[in-house]
Amino acid sequence: ARIEDLSLRTGEFKDLLLSLDSAAMHEKMADYLIRGKSDARLDSLAAKFAGYVWDDKYDLLGFSVLSRAGLACALLAAKKVKEKTSVPVVFGGTWITYAALRLSEKTLDFFFNNYRFVDFAVRGDGELALLKLLEHLRGIVKAAEVPNLIYRLGGAIHVPEIQSYRLEAILPPDFDSLPLERYHRTKLPPVNIFRQAPLRAGAPG
Repeated sequence: ARIEDLSLRTGEFKDLLLSLDSAAMHEKMADYLIRGKSDARLDSLAAKFAGYVWDDKYDLLGFSVLSRAGLACALLAAKKVKEKTSVPVVFGGTWITYAALRLSEKTLDFFFNNYRFVDFAVRGDGELALLKLLEHLRGIVKAAEVPNLIYRLGGAIHVPEIQSYRLEAILPPDFDSLPLERYHRTKLPPVNIFRQAPLRAGAPG
């Protein structure tokens, strides 16, 4: 769907994010995402979010998660996409890095065992990880060779040590093959570079 086709206006989307982050909605989300309980509103939202991000040509679907509300949206979209296809799904972004560093191994097991539609997660820098993950999916390298990749290994969750890179050593993103008109009214590329700073009190923006 193109941006002009989206039925949620800015104010409505803000209200939606606030409702997704409410305590009452957390229980409904758990019922819908984990326990498989039907919910007409959440199912409609999941279908809408999936329509924004999914295309049959994709070999991998990734979500950059920057907040708890963003995590809720990503989970809804991923669940709906996985109902239609077996495309691998990977979560990354600041919130995933923040959570993975602070959550216990037991909690990470809970996440991956309950959200089976999430295949991988990347904590820390994801640029090289995504390239290596694509190589892994093509059978070129093993999952253990993908830096910063959290993945299922048998009945356990593999959580590697974080590998970091100097920001100036990371090339800017290439948007040549990305149809920006699907997501923005202008074709200006959305670039936002930071490393966990938004999550630290007093850190520069």
